[in-house]
Amino acid sequence: MPRPGYSTSSFLSHLFNPKRSPQPTGIRKVTLTGIRGGRRKGRLAAFNRMSPISQQILKESGQRDAYLRGEATLGEARKQLRNRAVSMGLARPPRVPPVTVAPSRRDAINRQVARHLKSTYAGAGKTFNGRTIDANVDNIPDYVIGQVDAWDYEQLKQASRQGSPFEYDRIEDGVRYNPFWYH
Repeated sequence: MPRPGYSTSSFLSHLFNPKRSPQPTGIRKVTLTGIRGGRRKGRLAAFNRMSPISQQILKESGQRDAYLRGEATLGEARKQLRNRAVSMGLARPPRVPPVTVAPSRRDAINRQVARHLKSTYAGAGKTFNGRTIDANVDNIPDYVIGQVDAWDYEQLKQASRQGSPFEYDRIEDGVRYNPFWYH
């Protein structure tokens, strides 16, 4: 594939998709001298060691002088160019990190009660479906959830039987759901 001539679009497409877009011709390395205009000596040396692509990133973003003064970074210049490439349709937008939601107090209690139910049923030698317990624990009423982790198997058996008072706490489409049912 022949290398394209330098243009803003060819440079951005190479920068954000180098496998599909070859490096355009005309990108040359620049060596700067002189600490004038507020340039920092360390930044000038770092700029002179940079690859031609990195130097071009700073030039295209218009942050070369700010970088040399120590006011901008190469990463900031890249982000600015990515926004421009996204608007031109040459790159995908940056990923948004997933927002983690802190578990509520009720979620912590639900996990604790589910663990207690499973260990109690297992200790009694009963077969149970762990996922069903995890799903049903959410339906245990608030007025009793704090006491459940102290219950033994007989109390759980009474709560899960047909006709228990907990069976009527949640009725959907005419079907009664007992949160203590473990099969």
